[in-house]
Amino acid sequence: MSFQFSRGMVVGLALVGGAAAAAGCDAIAGIQNGTLGGGGASDGGADSTASDGSGGDSSVADTSVGGDSGSPDSAPMGDAAGDAGDAGGDPVVQISAGGAASCAVTRSGALYCWGANISGAVGDGTTTMRPTAVHITKDVAGMTLPPITQVSAGEGHVCGRANTGAIYCWGNDLAGQLGDGVNVLDAATGSTDKHAPQLVAGIMAPAVACGFLHTCTLQANGSTVCWGSNQSGELGHQPGTQGDVNLGAFFALYANSTPLTGANVQGTTQISLGTDFTCANDPGDGWTFCWGTNYEGQLGDLEAGAGGTPVFNPVQVKTDPSGALTAGKEVAASSALAHACAVDGQGNLYCWGSSGAGQLATAAAVASNTYSYATMIMSSVSHVAVGGFTTCIIDATQHVKCWGGNANGQLGHDPATDPISSCPDNGGPCNPNPSTIMSGANPFGPAVTISVGLQFACVLKTDATVWCWGDNSGGQLGNNQQGSNDAGQNYDPVQVIGLP
Repeated sequence: MSFQFSRGMVVGLALVGGAAAAAGCDAIAGIQNGTLGGGGASDGGADSTASDGSGGDSSVADTSVGGDSGSPDSAPMGDAAGDAGDAGGDPVVQISAGGAASCAVTRSGALYCWGANISGAVGDGTTTMRPTAVHITKDVAGMTLPPITQVSAGEGHVCGRANTGAIYCWGNDLAGQLGDGVNVLDAATGSTDKHAPQLVAGIMAPAVACGFLHTCTLQANGSTVCWGSNQSGELGHQPGTQGDVNLGAFFALYANSTPLTGANVQGTTQISLGTDFTCANDPGDGWTFCWGTNYEGQLGDLEAGAGGTPVFNPVQVKTDPSGALTAGKEVAASSALAHACAVDGQGNLYCWGSSGAGQLATAAAVASNTYSYATMIMSSVSHVAVGGFTTCIIDATQHVKCWGGNANGQLGHDPATDPISSCPDNGGPCNPNPSTIMSGANPFGPAVTISVGLQFACVLKTDATVWCWGDNSGGQLGNNQQGSNDAGQNYDPVQVIGLP
């Protein structure tokens, strides 16, 4: 799940993936001048996010999420909507790839979701797997859902932002991530899962992003309001305070189902959620901050593994021991399980955190397993989206490249051909070398935005169609062929069915 963004657009992608996998999720959401950019996940955002996009795309302020992922996280309601608009009708303008479900929104605000539907994450009122996109029109009370302008898919839950600014969430409520204020000890039994969108009371926001077990909204003034898991301070306050409930008997984590004002990151316009950490950045000034867990350097502040101590006050991402990631750099960001990436204003890609599956595009890091500061990976990047163990980008030619974990073909090729057969992070095949996603004998594209799940990825093309590849064990590719070829994997992108 991942997102990404571009100025003046919102796009999101949340990145977690694998229908039944317990994975982290990335999502990015963003705002522009106090309003939802757009017209723009990840992430993705997530991707999705929004910065001209990425999935995490970003073009929106790109959940995208995270993801977005995000995000994000993941088609810009700005650029993407412009390109998609050429297709006529009611084109898809944002996508977000999650763990149990993925979603898309159209220019008019129509919401479509598909996937494994674990805990009701598709939002159609059931827990029945949906291998094709389903139009979601009703909330949990059976009332007509208002137009949705941005969506972010987490590992097992999804949230959307209505055109009124209201926030709706549905799916798994294990740690109170739906923001319904119920006793999270009850939620731990699964009894409070919602199989259709439920209004989050008292919240109005320009953007929302979902992580693995937590959710955040970015307020117009740049502050955050978050709820769900807070084991590592990812909600922006000290674990065990502000009404947090100790779920140690179940999962050894703190959680809070009541939306609370979290980290103060005034001035930022993008937010991205990982498994148990959160990042926010300002595309204008380029200041990027993260908080939460830091055991694999995912906060990018040179303090990897600081005894596992949660960091609940935002810390600035560094480029190396001598300086910070600043000076107008960040226009897109996405975070996932234990790594994060950002694209600066010149198209340079920076990543930090874990690289135990080659997700930072360096073979050496597969052995050392971590980078505790942002390191430059490549140039000429327009969007980035990150999944559980995988990173994908859209380059200047609108083609897609991916690297990192490839257990289920999310790099667009047979895992048996990867140079490393077992990686520290995911225990499966991985490839630190960027691979171009192909459609038959030709590079796949042209892509507008991308959102990455745990073991699959989805792209919004310029013709407003959505395509996915990788793990399809739970129908997460949306092509009406659960499992399909290659033991449930598709190495070539397949088109999502059921969208406008």
